Amino acid sequence: MVDLKRSASVLGNRLIACNGACADVEHDAAAGIPPRCLFFQPRGTARGAVVVGLNPGRMGQAEQQYLLAREVTYSATVDYWREQLIRCDRYYRRMEQLIDVLRIHGSIWWTELAKCQSRPETKRLSEQTLRRCRRQFLGSELDAVPADWPVVAAGRQAFEATAYLLPDRAVLGVPHPTGSYGGWPLRDGSFPADLQEVADSWLASTEPLAVWLTSASSGRREPIR
Repeated sequence: MVDLKRSASVLGNRLIACNGACADVEHDAAAGIPPRCLFFQPRGTARGAVVVGLNPGRMGQAEQQYLLAREVTYSATVDYWREQLIRCDRYYRRMEQLIDVLRIHGSIWWTELAKCQSRPETKRLSEQTLRRCRRQFLGSELDAVPADWPVVAAGRQAFEATAYLLPDRAVLGVPHPTGSYGGWPLRDGSFPADLQEVADSWLASTEPLAVWLTSASSGRREPIR
């Protein structure tokens, strides 16, 4: 069986050394802002899932100072994620809850389509940045993760990109859990009955489906398939 923790470490160390110059994102290891957000969360031996966001949010001062105090290494980013983000950050808390409600009880491979935070002036990541990061990093990550692990994408752009990039994977898209547009599908820690039925059908399908799952209150009465 593949040692996913070791695979994440190997890929993470390669990631943090990236010196690419994509025009719409930024990284500066000397300032404590590296490429980041590749994490493996062990949760048992059942089938797990890959959670994919678009790219890291802009780094807060606390995280930046944490990395600078410990040297900017992949292991330091993992330590901060384990000590702070997985327990306290709304994105990780809500996405893990969603994974549990989907009845996926195995480990989680957390990643992003692009590994660097956007520049302040960037409104939308370019297709070329997503293509470059997919070629250099995400492809190798998915080669390491079991082929039957579904992908859960956070946010519409992440869902659309992932659905096209990964035609052989089951992909579920949900509104970003920290976004302002609404539509988050969980209510009081569970899906409404109609969404639970759609989610169960998506996960059980023998054909890899791409499904957008959103609350009816967002204005779409039916999930988009």
